[in-house]
Amino acid sequence: MAFGAITSQIKSGGQPSAPLRADRIVLVGDDDYKTGGTADTTAALNAAMTPTLTRTVIDVIGQDETGQYKLQFDGANDKLKIIDMNTSPPAEVSPGDKSGITFVATVFSK
Repeated sequence: MAFGAITSQIKSGGQPSAPLRADRIVLVGDDDYKTGGTADTTAALNAAMTPTLTRTVIDVIGQDETGQYKLQFDGANDKLKIIDMNTSPPAEVSPGDKSGITFVATVFSK
């Protein structure tokens, strides 16, 4: 296997003043998912993680996404979306009750 061009997009860590954190979380959907995703994702994740710190979320990567649903972090708008992989092409789920969906994810933050 060979690689084409590799470009570094985000640099963090390597300095005591800018450590890169990786936190594994379990995230359960709620009963009122909105179109466009869950707003204020960074604030919600900061409040839920221990120790509680003010961090900048870089990305949220699902760890067990072999099923129908996948997480997608929209960093520009600070929203976490649920993508239905059973649609063609994959698309955001419809609004409504998503309380039956549980994700395991890694949150990368600085």
